[in-house]
This record gives sequence, structure tokens and C-alpha cells, in this order.
Amino acid sequence: MPAPDTLDAAIRRAASVSPDAPALFEEEQSLSYGELEARVASLSAHVAAAGIGPGRRFGILSGNSPLSVSFLFAALRAGAVAVPLNHTLSAEDLALEAADCGLWALWAEPALEKKAAVIRDRVRALRVEAPSGPVRSASLPVVRPEEAAVILYTSGSTGRPLGVTLSHRNLLENARSAGFFLGLKEEDRVCLVLPLYYIYGLSVLLSHFICGASVILENRFSYPQVVLDEMEARAATGFSGVPSHYAILLDQTDFVSRKLPSLRYFTQAGDAMPPRLTRRLVEAFPSKKLFLMYGQTEASPRLSYLAPERAAAKPASVGKPVPGVTIRIAGDDGEDRPPGIEGEILAKGAGVMLGYWNRPEETAAVLCDGWLKTGDIGRRDADGDLFITGRKKNMMKTGGHRFSPLEIERVASEHSLVRECAAVPVPDELLGERLVLYVAAADDSAEREVGDFLKKKLPSYKWPSKIVVLRDIPKNGFGKINRVQLAAYGGNLGEGSC
Repeated sequence: MPAPDTLDAAIRRAASVSPDAPALFEEEQSLSYGELEARVASLSAHVAAAGIGPGRRFGILSGNSPLSVSFLFAALRAGAVAVPLNHTLSAEDLALEAADCGLWALWAEPALEKKAAVIRDRVRALRVEAPSGPVRSASLPVVRPEEAAVILYTSGSTGRPLGVTLSHRNLLENARSAGFFLGLKEEDRVCLVLPLYYIYGLSVLLSHFICGASVILENRFSYPQVVLDEMEARAATGFSGVPSHYAILLDQTDFVSRKLPSLRYFTQAGDAMPPRLTRRLVEAFPSKKLFLMYGQTEASPRLSYLAPERAAAKPASVGKPVPGVTIRIAGDDGEDRPPGIEGEILAKGAGVMLGYWNRPEETAAVLCDGWLKTGDIGRRDADGDLFITGRKKNMMKTGGHRFSPLEIERVASEHSLVRECAAVPVPDELLGERLVLYVAAADDSAEREVGDFLKKKLPSYKWPSKIVVLRDIPKNGFGKINRVQLAAYGGNLGEGSC
């Protein structure tokens, strides 16, 4: 049977090959591929009958659920462009994104109806509800792989929303690549705690669906012990998370003492994984594979991964390009940089986005001759392994010295008292910018001890002007550190200093 060339065709293919194989689990529910295909077929007719056809933007406002997944693939089968919305945002922010993409219709889970009402009122979007009875048939368009499939809004620091537009081909090719290097098979079952409005979460779902594997939808990570129980009960073979997920599991649960016999791999992406956290995970589960990955929403998202056997030796690296991706390290002159020399990371591959929705200038600024300018600064070592050393727009200058706050985070995270940390530049009248380091630690002595530690490890111009100890570092809806919120604090949450 030929490989699917559109996202919804992956469901149809899996249902025809193994209709009784499990596709989705959610607490007490389960849905086979045959049942999922029947739902997608019914909902796609329902969506098409409502006039939601080719190119029209269809919003999904919901937590992860079998119904939200079904609506996602139904919209795609009807030729619409799916727009999974971050339900943790305010109604005002959601309305901005809806207006930006010209949202034509919206389905929302009942618990989010108040936010949905604000969105529909602002953009006059059609209200869509799940059908309560039989659905009349409707003709469906032929969807081409190069057509837009999904618009995802990034978690960038600007106030202007940017909708990353990805085609069926973008997402399918990247999902196939991930499935290949992860070695996914039909019998795999991944525990998914990441939302589908986040490209990492969507990628995990797609890479498993195109292999006919299963996805455990788990929305209860605020109770991490419950998640571990579910992983054991469902015999999960994989777990995907950002660094904060692993920090919580290692520090606040009995994760390390559990055998988890079915689990064979972990994946990590999003924020940079502190090397100390990587080493703890590898030491706790030496027989399980840890894939440290790097990517961007604009790349669908995977760009590189570190082979699991190298995680212990190179915990700060994100390895080599995934299959089908080419990476360059370029200087400001556009020329390639040799090993050991930093430059901007440029990437090319089938997963590189169509562009930012209705933003030609912003698109032209990052896409050039098929190359994606990631805005990330990095270097390769002598083995060709990639290291992310900073973000171009976040490089700071203090007293004539330029450096990346990420370097300070990497050093600080090696201290035993530091659970998580974030180094954030804030304006300074004298220096131009100064650095505030936020540290998540249970011990108040962390302020002094981390300060002393950094003074021994770093030159004076890289010392933070202030160290603020928090119980937890604030996160955004993606589970990533909310640097925008921390920058707004300006270091005013405490009186500590280095």
C-alpha cells in the first residue's frame, strides 16, 4: 500500500491495514484506528456540509482529546487549514490570532465556550459543534500535499502573532524522519503530555500515526504520579517532554525507583536540557534511550538529534541533522564557519515552512533560497555534532562584552541546588543591559551559593547583577520557560545579587 501523501490519509491507511489496532487512549477511553477513521469520515462530511472547504481556516480550541484529534483530521480531509489554538491564552490574545489568520470557523470544547464566544464575536467565525446524530454526506475535495495544512502560532517574544504555515508535505516528511530515527513500529505507545497547539506535541502525534502506533493522551501532568501510573498501566514505550517535565519527574515523583519495563525511549526538545539533568536521566535509566532533539516550529519541527549512545558523553549537544535535513553554520558574511566557530544555524529540508501567514516581509527575512535562518547561534565540534550556544536576538552586550545568557544558564544549572534557571537581560541606563538570573530551588541559600559558584566559573562581565530564588520558574502554555514574563519582572521579585 502506498505511503500517505496527506495527513488524514495516514489515518485511512492505518485503519485499512489494522482497523482494530489502538490509535488513542485517554484515561478510561480507547479508540481503534477503525473507530478513529469512522469519526474522521463523519466529521469531515459534517465540516464540509457547513461550507468549511479548501483553504478556509478552522480553529480548534481544546485540550488534547479523541474529539479534538478527530476534528483536526476531519478539517484537513475537508481541505481546510487547521488552526490549533493555545487555550491557556486570554480570550483577547486568542482573538488577535484568530483575526490574524482570518479564522472562518471554530470548534471549542464546552469548558472553553466563554473564550470561544469572544473569538467568534471578534472575527465573526462560524460556530461548529459535534453532530448529535447521523451526518448527511458531502463531497470532499482532492487535497494536494503541497497545500497548507496547519497554522501554528509561535511562542515568540514579540507582541505581534506570527502564524507558521505548514503543508501536508512539510509535516509528513518530518514525521517520517522522526519515526525513522526513533525506530517507531506499530506496537509503540507514546505518552503525550504536550499540547497539540505546540509543534512538538503535534509532531509526536503524527510520527506515531503514520507508523500505525498508539498515542496515550495525558492531560494530568499537574499530578505527575498519576501520569506514571497511567504509563505503567498502558505499557507506554515512549515519553516525550520538555526539560521541566523531566525535572518534575526526577524531583517530585518516584520516577527513578520505577522499573517501567515497557518504556524504551525518551525524547526531549523545547528549551535546552541542562546537562546535569541529562546525566541524571541517563544514570537512572541506563537501558532506555534518550533522544536530545533540536528543532523549530518553522521546520515542522525536527532539525537534529543526538544519538542516545552519545548522551552521557555529550549532554550539551543536539547531535547531527535528522534524515532529509541539511544544516549550515554561517557567519554574518554568509560564509560557512569551521568547527569550533560560532555562527547562525541555517537549515534546509522538506519540513521548512511555507511561510508566516500573510506576513511576506517576515517570511522573506527568514527564508532565502530554501534555507531557513533559524536565528539560533551554534557551533559544530570536530565530530560534526551541533551545540546551541545562544539566540541571535537575545545576545546581550554589557560593558562592551557580547555574550549569550544561555551560557550563564548552562553553568548555573550544574549547581546541585538548582532545579531550573533562566538568565534574562533587562534594560540598564549605565550598561545598556544587565543580567538577572532566576533560580528554582528549595533552599534559600541558593542565592549566595550559586552566586559564589558563578564567580568561580565565569568572568566578571558575565556575573548576574541579581539572583532571584523562586519556588518554580513560570512556564508558558508550551511548558517552556516564560522568558517574556521574567523579563517584565525586571529582577524585582527579590533582593539578592551576585
